[in-house]
Amino acid sequence: MEVLTSYVRENSPLPEKEQEAKAIDIDVQAALTVIGRRHINRRNLKKLEEEKSIDLTKTNLTEANLTEANLTKALLERADLTDANLTKALLERADLKRADLKRANLTQAVITEQANLYKTNFKGANLTKVNFTEANLSQTNFKGANLQKANLYKANLINADLEGADLRKADLRRANFPQTKLRNAKLFCANLSKVHNLTIEQVKLAEKWEEAIYDPDFRQKLGLPSASKKNNCQ
Repeated sequence: MEVLTSYVRENSPLPEKEQEAKAIDIDVQAALTVIGRRHINRRNLKKLEEEKSIDLTKTNLTEANLTEANLTKALLERADLTDANLTKALLERADLKRADLKRANLTQAVITEQANLYKTNFKGANLTKVNFTEANLSQTNFKGANLQKANLYKANLINADLEGADLRKADLRRANFPQTKLRNAKLFCANLSKVHNLTIEQVKLAEKWEEAIYDPDFRQKLGLPSASKKNNCQ
């Protein structure tokens, strides 16, 4: 596996700042396909801890096809995954710090806790049904991203940018919202029960905030009537 990751790093590095990243070559894609098929016993925590991380730090993975790829514990810091296909990919414990995933497709990808998403760029990405349970999303850019039905249960969203994001029917229960940007975010049927550090001012900058799910006391603070037993979110 180290031979393949070394090949990718050497043959598909990030371009110089003044150059634009191009789609990866066929041979690089072939190497990534093999890397993504690696088997990890995720049920055996001891073996998972001992598993060596694959190092794809600072690589150009533009338009890469990583559908259902196993990228558990992958090192992807500052990697360029613009327009990449990561549908149903496993990214548990992956290091995506400052990685660029704008317009990437991560439909039903699994990220969850211990993944490092500090300042990751998901601008315009498709994150439908992605599992971000307990993920650290501090200063993460979700501007204009599709997060419909995404699971952000207990996610840490400190200073995250969700401006214009589609959060319809997303699970945001117990998430942490200090200084999170919600301007023009779509909150129709988003579940905001038992959240932390969310203000009235933040909520009212969003769209369809009246139709999100809140705790009774927070609904009252928002000036909303008591929730009926039957609603459009069932």
